[in-house]
Amino acid sequence: MTIFQPGDAVRIKIWQLYQGNTQNRDISGDYTIKPDGNIILPLVGKVRIKGLTDYELEQTLKDKYSEYLKNFYVSVQPLIRLTLQGAFIRPGAYRVPPSSSLWDVVALAGGPQRNCNLEGLRVERGGKVVIKKLLGSFEQGVSLEEVGIESGDQIIAPRKNELNMAFLVGIINLMASVLLLYLRLKSKNY
Repeated sequence: MTIFQPGDAVRIKIWQLYQGNTQNRDISGDYTIKPDGNIILPLVGKVRIKGLTDYELEQTLKDKYSEYLKNFYVSVQPLIRLTLQGAFIRPGAYRVPPSSSLWDVVALAGGPQRNCNLEGLRVERGGKVVIKKLLGSFEQGVSLEEVGIESGDQIIAPRKNELNMAFLVGIINLMASVLLLYLRLKSKNY
């Protein structure tokens, strides 16, 4: 059960059953929770959601929208903040449902780079490693919430320590040049 906190977001879906000639309003969307614990919604304005659970927010929204809408349904989905750093195609900050898997999150970041060390995936919170071997949990299709990932966590993907072929060829060329220079200088001294 998620409790909404500032900085997170919530995905709200509100839909009405067809009511003849009534206008269907588009209220659904993703709403960021402001530092004061509120979100701003169409028609009803400011709604304080800090500290509410999913169910409590659904009930609050049903109450607030009941004077504007008839025969409607409300669905809320919390979105937590995650930062993906390191060997991802598009590292950055993302808001995702806690029910997402690691692969859902990695897909948002464009996938891993070719030199990504998936075995070294880890989670940091407040600068400290809180989950070291992340890959094993997600190979089983476990959600972020089940693994213990929280809003504000950072998923770090280190790069593989692979020897770059161009770098290796450059080192060999340098060593060969130094050796040839040494041999040439040595042969001129004799």
